[in-house]
Amino acid sequence: MLHPAFLVLFLPVFAAAMAVTVRGATLWYRYRNPRRPRKPRAKTARLARLPSRPARVLPLLASNCVICGRPLTNPQSMRARVGTTCIKKYGPRYATQPNPAYDEWEKLKAAAESDRVAEQARLDVEFQLALSGYSSLMLAWESEIASPAGQSRAANRQIGTRILCVGAVSTSVAIALATFSMYWIGIQ
Repeated sequence: MLHPAFLVLFLPVFAAAMAVTVRGATLWYRYRNPRRPRKPRAKTARLARLPSRPARVLPLLASNCVICGRPLTNPQSMRARVGTTCIKKYGPRYATQPNPAYDEWEKLKAAAESDRVAEQARLDVEFQLALSGYSSLMLAWESEIASPAGQSRAANRQIGTRILCVGAVSTSVAIALATFSMYWIGIQ
């Protein structure tokens, strides 16, 4: 159990240290400067999501050999369009046809690219407007900081910082002394 004399000595010291800390934090927060204007950033328009790119050409499959005319049953022979005996003698006769899905995909891609270019132009105009306004905002902010009210605010904030540091150190010292004295007296 804590000794009553200890509580009588420690609690007012701790309360005073905490009051100083709170007062310093209040001053530090109250006299902060207005926020610095953020510099605008250029944005990049993104390409709209497209379906996966289909193959440009499709293989032509044959059900009969293009050389001898016999029916084909092997899928590789159907793609080569030549039977297994004719391929040894004459080689494959691969043929392809244009994929209509690829043409549609190209149209979608061109439309998405034109949309992206239009969006990028709009974003560039917005950025230029924001950039021209940023210089006036910065001038206003710098003049506010340099004004007598801004100088007074900076001085009061420095005072608040010092008081906050003193309060934090004194609170830490009070807690350390209380802990040391409890062990020194033999209270656990």
